[in-house]
Amino acid sequence: SCHFHQSEFHSQDTKQIKSIQLANLKSFDYRTQLCEKIDKGVLKKISLKAHKNLILDTDRFINLRLYIHNKKDRPLLIVYPISRGRYHLAKFVAKSFYKRGWNTIIVERETQYEKIYDPQKLNLQMNELVFDNRQIVDWLYQEKLFSIKKLAMFGISKGAIKTSLIMADDPRIDAAVMALGGG
Repeated sequence: SCHFHQSEFHSQDTKQIKSIQLANLKSFDYRTQLCEKIDKGVLKKISLKAHKNLILDTDRFINLRLYIHNKKDRPLLIVYPISRGRYHLAKFVAKSFYKRGWNTIIVERETQYEKIYDPQKLNLQMNELVFDNRQIVDWLYQEKLFSIKKLAMFGISKGAIKTSLIMADDPRIDAAVMALGGG
């Protein structure tokens, strides 16, 4: 079932954090910020506390929009959007694949990184996103919100650059589309 609520994530408020601790598995702190029924499924917004923090001195959170089908054993598409804007193209891609039977996730960009121009910090940011994607996929397999039949990625512009780095790192990714890479 889906309980609708929307609020801010507070890392100090342990009552609001769901921590999964299973034998030989990783611990994930996350919060469901939004949950609403949509045609043939549910839309969830999740804030997942990042395990790696190479640049910032504060906690980081990976924000995800999940379009989850009611049917089992669906392929999954992870969408990495362009570096700026209102997610129009990312939503279009995610919703198009969702209508065709896929579960989809949009990995929202981190606004605190918009003003980074130092090459060393940019390199650290790219390393963080590879770690973040590993964490997202680990969390999905461990939490089992749905069964993952196949795992693909779709990256747009800077998201395409991210997708190429992630594909080189994670053998669990079956396929990827990189659109307008670096464009």
